[in-house]
Amino acid sequence: MTSGPLAGESYPAVELAGDQPKFADIGAVSGDLVWIGRACDGDEILNADAIADGGIAVVRRGACAFRDKNFNAAAAGADAVVIANNISEDTPWSGLRIWDYSDPENPVLASTFDTVCSASPEPIPECDPFGTYSSHNVVVEDTEDGRVKAYVSWYYDGMLVLDVTDPANPVEVARFFDNSDEFLASNGGLPHDFWGVRKAPGEPWIYGSDRNGGLYVFKEKGAGGGNN
Repeated sequence: MTSGPLAGESYPAVELAGDQPKFADIGAVSGDLVWIGRACDGDEILNADAIADGGIAVVRRGACAFRDKNFNAAAAGADAVVIANNISEDTPWSGLRIWDYSDPENPVLASTFDTVCSASPEPIPECDPFGTYSSHNVVVEDTEDGRVKAYVSWYYDGMLVLDVTDPANPVEVARFFDNSDEFLASNGGLPHDFWGVRKAPGEPWIYGSDRNGGLYVFKEKGAGGGNN
């Protein structure tokens, strides 16, 4: 970025893979950033004249697949695409919501759970301002000792284990989080960014898919961690 509040910052980019539009330039791409809106099928391409002869299209995330946005941006004339989150100024991130469906026609919100970073309305020293702090996937399991646990992938906040036996009072009981220099070196120089979670039922093994580092296999220790 050469101007604006993010001047001087650099961000990684990837070449589109699979059934995606192929832009003319491979490698470094320079040009003006042009906001074109959501860019889903049927949406109006905003600032169409400004992107028609090239430039870097800025597209809002949501409502359709990235693939659709990429094709529509390419068709509008873009040389590259940046897809950005539309973040509220008051609540940048959100936590986990636990609902009571005892009465399916009248579900009740039992509680919410936030990490320090997902609850913060603005960047704070302990949270990387460019991190993603929201829960993504959740696996819930009944344990042999009668508890209920939730296994959550939480992007930059790592992999979390919550005791949700009392739905009104979720408690964090374990977390994998590592931003040490040693971990960053082993993860290609990037922080972890956990996207998905899979739990082996009745066993201690937890599988976390890291968008930066690949697949991680964790062993849960302590009570409720399976038979092994």
